Amino acid sequence: KVQERALYESASQYQKSGNLIRAALALEQLVKQHPQSELADESLYRAAGLREGLENWSLAAADYIRVSENYPSSKHAVKSLKNAAICYENGEDWTSAKVLYERFASTHPSETEDVIECKFKSGEMSFKMKIFVEAKATFLEVISLYRKFTDTGNFVDNYYVANAQFMLGEIEFDEYTKLELKPPLNV
Repeated sequence: KVQERALYESASQYQKSGNLIRAALALEQLVKQHPQSELADESLYRAAGLREGLENWSLAAADYIRVSENYPSSKHAVKSLKNAAICYENGEDWTSAKVLYERFASTHPSETEDVIECKFKSGEMSFKMKIFVEAKATFLEVISLYRKFTDTGNFVDNYYVANAQFMLGEIEFDEYTKLELKPPLNV
């Protein structure tokens, strides 16, 4: 316990002095050496946040995923999975972001607002990868989920459903512009 606390405190000192990389490394070292420590999940979550602040998206995502998978009862577990998806999105790894957004939506169905957001983000990742059929299906699912949630009395902000409608319009417009329109035949 003394070594755990020492690593945790050294990370705090590194962070206070502005050495965020060393702070993250100390926190990750604590988890590596003491994975069962009561400080492990909090340390890994802090390390992920520091990596995110440094815009080291892949390492931040990896730490967030470890919190979610290795410490499922942590108060940070649910939030970590979504944060990992956001990090991948920020790093423009659309495929990994999409996988994690979908995983969040399927593993945390009671988080209504987040499910709608993650489904929308999943569609957005498909759109960015130019997989328009998949994006369209996902945006339609967002609208369907919104209706389902609101019909059962849940309050859901309409921001993502409105964006899903807009993105459907973008897809339809793109398809429309590819049509080669010809004047009607004179018979």
